[in-house]
Amino acid sequence: MIDCRQLAQQYQMDDIFDEKGEQAAHLPFTEVFCGAIGTKVAREIIAWQGAPFKVAAIDCDHTLWRGVVSEDGVEGIDITPEHQMLQRFLKQKQQEGLLLVLSSRNNEEDVWRVFENHPDMILQKDDIVDWRINWESKPAHLKEMADSLNLSLSQFIFLDDDPAQCLRMNEELPEVMTLLLPANEKAIPLFAQHAWAFDRYDVTDEDRGRTTSYKAEKARQKEKAESPSMEQFLQDLNLNMSVTEWGEEHLARVAQMSSRINQFRLNDQRFDEQQLRERMENEHIQGWVIEAADRFSHEGIVGAILAHHADDTLKIDAWMLSCRALGKGIEQKCLTWLAEYSRQHKLSSIEFTFASTGRNELFKSFMKEHQMQEVDEQQTYRIQVEEIDSLSNHIQIVDQLSSREHSTEEIEDQRVEAASHSASKGYTWETVQPDQTLHSGYVKALKVHDQEGLRALLKTELTQDHGLYAQPTNEREALLFDIWCDILHVGKVGIDNDFFDLGGNSLLAVKMEVEIEKKGWYVDDLNFAEKHTIRELAKYMKRENQHA
Repeated sequence: MIDCRQLAQQYQMDDIFDEKGEQAAHLPFTEVFCGAIGTKVAREIIAWQGAPFKVAAIDCDHTLWRGVVSEDGVEGIDITPEHQMLQRFLKQKQQEGLLLVLSSRNNEEDVWRVFENHPDMILQKDDIVDWRINWESKPAHLKEMADSLNLSLSQFIFLDDDPAQCLRMNEELPEVMTLLLPANEKAIPLFAQHAWAFDRYDVTDEDRGRTTSYKAEKARQKEKAESPSMEQFLQDLNLNMSVTEWGEEHLARVAQMSSRINQFRLNDQRFDEQQLRERMENEHIQGWVIEAADRFSHEGIVGAILAHHADDTLKIDAWMLSCRALGKGIEQKCLTWLAEYSRQHKLSSIEFTFASTGRNELFKSFMKEHQMQEVDEQQTYRIQVEEIDSLSNHIQIVDQLSSREHSTEEIEDQRVEAASHSASKGYTWETVQPDQTLHSGYVKALKVHDQEGLRALLKTELTQDHGLYAQPTNEREALLFDIWCDILHVGKVGIDNDFFDLGGNSLLAVKMEVEIEKKGWYVDDLNFAEKHTIRELAKYMKRENQHA
């Protein structure tokens, strides 16, 4: 569902309806607004099909607030309505699963003083999972935090108001999605609405709890470093795990894991929700979701297994585990559970249909560790159930883990609109150069935020010579000449050039007829024309008062 009023506001349009077009050909919208609708559809498809960014690295001075805290102090900085809107926007994205980190060349105590004491701050320290607040370079900040969070730099967004910092980030780390905040803070609300890099198509419970999960992981790593041994650390985690039969409520999360997990996965089978639903309805296919929780946090669904019975064998068709579940013995405990399931169903062996993806060597190492045997060199690996011992005894398997909880405020805030007031009118901004980043599509999208940007999208790039541009010889040809230049978005045409060679199509042909009628002319039937040229079409044009 597209809200036309909201879309018109987002692209700074006043007039979106074309009455003549509606009367003549049931085309109710202006061409530019049709461009806005097409752009909106493209945006939704990209959010649906693309992998979302996982981290936003945010500058502080002149980004989260106006002013320099080390010079102006907490009392001297100003958190304007536009900066508050940006903070609300970021908090909403954080509640949808985006991790927020700070990258600021500043004194750390000054920054936290703002977070703790300024009454107009929307973001709080608890919303931030990591930070580098010092005088090192910002590319170095992001490298350190990527290592700390165990995430790729290509999953980072960098937001800063300083063109020099953005240029350096683009040069040193082109894999980072670099966004230059508008110099005019009044443009910030509109900028946020057009920042496609922040889009998420589906939001699961695991997404909503991602900040909590990553902060808990930092606490785990700290305790792990302080623990006298790995065995003692795992024992002290109080780790519980459940393996439950899947249901409709799990499909969104399983589909999400299917598209994102790379390291611990059996093969490259990827499923959308409908494909999973079809498998769930197949009585011969079993599906389970794996949940985990320890004394630091409830991790939610961290994995899934799909399987079927074949004679006395349990065949595993798909198995994936999130990277945050690895290294604690959960994968070994899953194998123990599969062995127990097989015993209960009188199955003597378990087979794994493995396929290398180039990034799932971890799963192959897992099979090798448990001495699974390759069957006929078919990339199928087998282990006898009797060979599987009880593994990872520090983990307790429970029937069901308590549900992940979200505060009322969190659930309500999730629906906060990106802009708390109407879109900024008549503002624009600079962007990094698209050819200097690996995310050029998102940069180009930032340039399409008004009617001028939409018109630029509609322009036809003529990549070949269309011969001589013969000029109009009469009034009708001159009229068609102007109409063609307008609807085809070209600088010049010749009266002997073919309409379809110049980028025309059936929809634009209807548009041409509408424009002809607006000028007080009409064409009886375009099909009479032997050629699709101005010279030929002009022969069939008549004035409205000549209508038979």
